[in-house]
Amino acid sequence: MSSCIFGKHRTPLEIYGQSLPNDADAAPMHFPMYTVAADVLLKMTRVEPHQMLKVRGELVVFSDDLGKAAFVSHQWLAKDHPDPDFKQMRTLQNALNRIRSSSGSLSLDFVTEGVVQTAKPLPLLDFQVQSLYFWYDYFSCPQMHCQGKACDETEHLHLARAISSIPGYISNCHFFFALCPVVDCPLQGKVLTARTWSSRGWCCLERAARELSPNSTWILIQSEASIEVVGTVWSFPTGPVGEGDFEIEEDRQKLAPVMRQI
Repeated sequence: MSSCIFGKHRTPLEIYGQSLPNDADAAPMHFPMYTVAADVLLKMTRVEPHQMLKVRGELVVFSDDLGKAAFVSHQWLAKDHPDPDFKQMRTLQNALNRIRSSSGSLSLDFVTEGVVQTAKPLPLLDFQVQSLYFWYDYFSCPQMHCQGKACDETEHLHLARAISSIPGYISNCHFFFALCPVVDCPLQGKVLTARTWSSRGWCCLERAARELSPNSTWILIQSEASIEVVGTVWSFPTGPVGEGDFEIEEDRQKLAPVMRQI
């Protein structure tokens, strides 16, 4: 989610940090919580930006009376697009189809099962009795470049407000998915995995917001057949958020106000 305004490039975390309110105890939402219904997501064949989905009327401002919301945390495969070849999204679709059509429960990851004696598997019925809506950054936040056009000042402001609302969105979501299939990423010269996700600065921030929220458990999706409930930080030990990997090194300095917000 790169951005520029008045000719100067600003990072997403810079926008986020500058737009935070002074009240660090709250997790407000300064921008509508745009989501995509599960049925719409399952019909997708490519990942398209917020502006295009909004024009087509495919975005829904989530409220609790609609059902349950899920926050999708993921790694971007390119600087200007999260999933150019639809690899990660296809994994999410396959996993969601499996969850919605199966009975039983999602199992705990082995570390959670061994460390957290009170943890229990998550019944699949929890996903099936109410409608599901998905928050995914490329869908839910205005993008800086859409259809070859740079965004205007209003869209910059909206993006700032959306990014500052991330802790609020996470708090408002019943589910938190870490979408981590094994994907080759030639542009970064590496293979993306759950381990690289756990070291990515942005993903660390989202994970911290989840683990510090009242509902701290999250769901790790590595493939259609590998879907586990994670209930302890020991499952994927990681260092401080500020020591995470960032595409833009300057982002690291913007984390303090963000973490205070969480």
